[in-house]
Amino acid sequence: MYVIIMGGGQVGVNLAQKHLAARDEVLVIEQNKNELEWITRKLNKDYVLFGDGCEVSVQNEAGMIRADMFIAATKQDEDNLIACQIAKNHFNVKTTVARIHDPKHESIFNAMGIDIIIDDTNVVISELEHRIVKTPVESLLEIPSITSQIVKVIIPDNGRVVNQLVKDIKLPDETVIMGIFRKDLPLIKPDVQTYYMAGDMLVVCVKEESREALLKILTK
Repeated sequence: MYVIIMGGGQVGVNLAQKHLAARDEVLVIEQNKNELEWITRKLNKDYVLFGDGCEVSVQNEAGMIRADMFIAATKQDEDNLIACQIAKNHFNVKTTVARIHDPKHESIFNAMGIDIIIDDTNVVISELEHRIVKTPVESLLEIPSITSQIVKVIIPDNGRVVNQLVKDIKLPDETVIMGIFRKDLPLIKPDVQTYYMAGDMLVVCVKEESREALLKILTK
């Protein structure tokens, strides 16, 4: 099993060590250079990748396309949500795990389809490790720490994308449609057969500099 972990603090390192002991293939993504040095001493440089796990390019470099499980274990709920959505929607990772610190965010994570949500206020570290390692592989939020943001976009009645397949409309690089809310239907996770419809509310992760271009594509 190939497990990728974002966030190399004590939780991330403990999880990595347990998966390695179980003979899993493991990679830890960490963007803090000071943490990176500590992780390398605890593990091995072969198990560590420097970079922002909320970036599609970094996940691609980590080999997310072949990962069985992605664990977002940083201290930032927003980062964990974005990274899990990219892993699930862009790379089709089967099992995504997110650590959250604010219980009020749990409903958002559930709505976005995160497979396993661990609330730090209810679960001690030892239980977190047990629940994840034993699991078989099977602006809505402000994001101050990275250059991406989660936004909502409403498709207008006369929009040029109405009745067009989502897959046929090219969006700015590193843009991920996390879900579509349509009238009284459950949250729609876009696939190759999904169309844009008038009135759709899209939840989108987009680079800050690409926001205006995204709006022009979807709302004109």
